[in-house]
Amino acid sequence: APSPKPPPPTPYRGLGGEFEEKLVAQASRLCSSGPHLKSDLPSPGSSRGKDPIRIVLDSRLRLPLTARLLHLESAAPTWVACTPGAPKEKIKALKKLGVEVLVLPQESAESSRVALKPLLELLGKRQVQSLLVEGGAETLGAFFDQRLVDKFYFFYAPKFLGGQDAPGVLGGQGFNHLKDAPQAKGLTLSRLGPDILISGYL
Repeated sequence: APSPKPPPPTPYRGLGGEFEEKLVAQASRLCSSGPHLKSDLPSPGSSRGKDPIRIVLDSRLRLPLTARLLHLESAAPTWVACTPGAPKEKIKALKKLGVEVLVLPQESAESSRVALKPLLELLGKRQVQSLLVEGGAETLGAFFDQRLVDKFYFFYAPKFLGGQDAPGVLGGQGFNHLKDAPQAKGLTLSRLGPDILISGYL
């Protein structure tokens, strides 16, 4: 019989359990793809992995109350970070589902996004020591713009999409000059089934 195909990469698979504790995700990606943000990796003495604390960035609480990650059988909690402009009724509804809502300042007068540095300060007070960020181009770009990234992981699949409107890997403000761009260090490359994982430090 043919050997089974390796499972597709997830935010945890192939990372050696390095970020089993906490994971930040962008609300718009959760709305569109419906992931549950649970671990695929087995933990010692268990047939399944240790789920991370799920931290969702959702400034206006657009996350539907029917989202999968709000109805999980998991010992790990779900925290949703929003801004003071989020609907109060939605906050109450999320709390009824057992979600902890973190109300934080918005990034600036021009940006309604959740301010990242106050979020990280709060997580630090809660003894969060490591964080895996899974998001779209703008969320990832904001972390890079504010130099809040210590280590990165890029998964490359052997597929070419293209398109004039295809988003880049990083959004945000970016850097106008190469000399100002963060320089990656300690690069490593590994294969995960048909995919390639490149990781490194900043």
